[in-house]
Amino acid sequence: PSRRRIPYVIVEQVLKLYREEYFDFNVKHFHEKLEQEHGIVHSYTWVKDLLQRAGYVKRGKGRGGHRKRRERRPLFGQMLHLDGSDHQWLCLCSGERQVLLLVIDDAMGKNLAGRLVEAETTKNCMLIMKEVVEKYGIPAQLYTDRDSVYWYTEKAGGKVDRKHLTQFGRAMDKLGVEMIPGYSPQARGRSERWNGTWQGRLVAELRKEGIDNIKDANRYINDVFLPDMNRRFSVEPAERGSAFVSFGDADLDLIFSMIHKDRTVYADNTVRVNGLVLQIEKSPYRICFARCKVDIYEHLDGTYSVVWKKRVLGRYNAEGKLIYQNKGPTPQASRGVLS
Repeated sequence: PSRRRIPYVIVEQVLKLYREEYFDFNVKHFHEKLEQEHGIVHSYTWVKDLLQRAGYVKRGKGRGGHRKRRERRPLFGQMLHLDGSDHQWLCLCSGERQVLLLVIDDAMGKNLAGRLVEAETTKNCMLIMKEVVEKYGIPAQLYTDRDSVYWYTEKAGGKVDRKHLTQFGRAMDKLGVEMIPGYSPQARGRSERWNGTWQGRLVAELRKEGIDNIKDANRYINDVFLPDMNRRFSVEPAERGSAFVSFGDADLDLIFSMIHKDRTVYADNTVRVNGLVLQIEKSPYRICFARCKVDIYEHLDGTYSVVWKKRVLGRYNAEGKLIYQNKGPTPQASRGVLS
């Protein structure tokens, strides 16, 4: 059974209270009394829907198409929203547009991370999710749109291919995070409303502060704006506790990487990536790696790792120079083995 399902005894109690004691109360008034007088705490939407389905109150005439609002997840960390909003956030930079990446908890409406970037790229999306995982832990679910960073789709606007993972999707799969695609702006209603709220406030504040660059904007967002938004708009979750789980000894630096798979090593024990030549040094694992297939992990800090059969052979800086070599199975080399 669903964890979100309300116990039947509570449903019957609410209906009996309305039928016998509060039959002439409007839904909002009744909802307040349920909490104040009877300790029954559920959303206004749930109470209204229950009374309407029971025939105790009439459905109002909607303006245009009516869409039922989805209830929040009850637990902190049960589902996060990751969304990018393309907008002219820095109005002092005439004509330039930026993307605001937000990670928001569904249960609380709490902003867990915010980052202004030039574009919604795989690297930028990994950076903000890594920040969240390091601070809070691993969430149960992640809700996104169908941008190519998150999903592969055979046809534009079509269904996502869950078997063909993007680099970002592979990282989430490795962490055990269930990804959920949004198929319309209406389905992403909560994310869209959050973006609208930020657009209505952040642009004016950045202008007032005289901020005209991404670096200073991110400092202001994280030090001032994001905490203020959480104080104003976050709510208490329906249930106590947290659905976040610790990442334990998982190597987040490797998980949050772009992987270049099955690269062939040349006869001189070099392998190439992004125009760089990485030299594989002598190793106790193999005399020569010529013609071997290796994976190259491109890390978020611009460095690279060469991996052979789940073993990190070496780490290289952004210029391709060796900065760490795995010299064999010693206690210090445990970080050189992938799970």
